[in-house]
Amino acid sequence: MSRNPWLKFYPLDWRGDPKLRMCSMAARGLWIELLALMHEATPYGHLLVTGKSPTDAQIAVLAGAPSDQVTELLGELESSGVFSRTKDGVIYSRRMIRDEKKSAVARKNGGRGGNPSLSKGKGNSPPDNQPDNGDDKPQKPDARSQNEKSKDFSHGAGAQKKSNHQKLMEAFQDA
Repeated sequence: MSRNPWLKFYPLDWRGDPKLRMCSMAARGLWIELLALMHEATPYGHLLVTGKSPTDAQIAVLAGAPSDQVTELLGELESSGVFSRTKDGVIYSRRMIRDEKKSAVARKNGGRGGNPSLSKGKGNSPPDNQPDNGDDKPQKPDARSQNEKSKDFSHGAGAQKKSNHQKLMEAFQDA
């Protein structure tokens, strides 16, 4: 059974496939039913039910189609080249098998961390943004206690410098 409960369906591909467009509405309806069955099959994309290829009568029951028309509709699909058969005669969808291979490669690459062509076999390259050095610390500005209104520097870090300046000025005035 498939890993996914959903089936990738591309309406543009469905409507744009000339091989499928040449088939009757009934044949296209049978084909979408077969695609749903192949989605649930193992191996993926092959028309197998419990590991065996169903007969035309069994396909009619599974698809809900008139049993007298299934053989003719399958012949129409096959002659238009909509599906292929294995050497054992099992019907399969080329597109589903191709998509499953792509998905397996993507799962494998995702398990290794993403796109393998980016690393070119060199292992992991260093990240573009190196981590910050923990030893660097931001500067802290000196705090000064000042009274903005009076511009009074008599308190705080600048108070002693001003008083030393005053002492020096007084010494010059006395001389």
